[in-house]
Amino acid sequence: MNNGYVKIYFFALIFFGYVNNQALTTDRVADNATSSKTTPSDVDSLEESSFETTSPKTTLLKRDSSKTIPSETSSFKTLSEIDRSKTAPSDIALPIPVLANPPSPHITIYKKNKHLLCTNPLETKKAMQIMDEAVELLRYYATTKEYYKHDCTSCDGVNMYYKKLGHNTYIGKCQLQIYNPNKYNDIIKILWDLNGPKKFDDSHIKGKVVRSYNQNLLMILKFYKNMMLSSPRYFYALAKKAQISENTSIIVMASGNINDNNPFSTKTFKNKIIKSINSFKTSVCFDNDIQIGYFKKTFVNLSGYLIEKKDDHVDVTFVNSINFNPLIPTNCFIKNANTEAMLNFTHLKYYFDN
Repeated sequence: MNNGYVKIYFFALIFFGYVNNQALTTDRVADNATSSKTTPSDVDSLEESSFETTSPKTTLLKRDSSKTIPSETSSFKTLSEIDRSKTAPSDIALPIPVLANPPSPHITIYKKNKHLLCTNPLETKKAMQIMDEAVELLRYYATTKEYYKHDCTSCDGVNMYYKKLGHNTYIGKCQLQIYNPNKYNDIIKILWDLNGPKKFDDSHIKGKVVRSYNQNLLMILKFYKNMMLSSPRYFYALAKKAQISENTSIIVMASGNINDNNPFSTKTFKNKIIKSINSFKTSVCFDNDIQIGYFKKTFVNLSGYLIEKKDDHVDVTFVNSINFNPLIPTNCFIKNANTEAMLNFTHLKYYFDN
């Protein structure tokens, strides 16, 4: 075979090899183009596998609110569990964000006792009106100096004052300073918490929510002891937390005609300070803790705290007027029991200063 035929032969081989490669490449491109045409259901599947890194258009299905509570994140339905043909775009939503910071104390207390929410709108309205008045009265008695007399001074220099309001009725007050203005919110938190006083006051036994009206208005039950009293006591009261300004808050308690169905305590009390609360009438179940222990019923005329944030400290004024229901209701005995309660409160200063 001469050189001319050899060259033609090799040229033919190279040409057919090139044509074959081009044909194979064209087939692959066609296959890829066909596979890239996805159906809507295929897009859903793709979104399901990549929802953590998709653009804002990629969304998740809403949770079934009738079956899912916030903590049950494992109960989200995946897209594969749902008939996509019945799912409209309006049924799609972004995941619900979870707050990293805990809610404020008053909201936490309210949520824990939301099952105790009052279902009587008239009672709720009456309670709100009465406690609005109680806030104003506590602010007045906390700030006025009229007719107060000096009673005693505690070991750490806190002055106690009292005022006589009528037969066997006294109101006392004292003010202490917490020398750290950054503790303002912590002070409110511990005083609004029904068992917060137990951290600094040995006379506090226990507290609980009996009924809830809103996140700042509750009906409470408190158990306590007093060195001037022969037995531990309890009282029912409405309790309200009010923010007067950015740096001023009030927490106030007052008792009304709350029938606790205690067969051993049928005495009727009258509030000597908030007259309007005497028309507030409701009933609660006889509490198990009252049945188990011997607790004598008492009555709060007005009690609470005025908390004011200053430049370099926090002023906390405690106002207290309680009918302790003593065995011997003498003026001296009632006043001394009230003074004892205020002395116990002054330990709040040690708690925050130390």
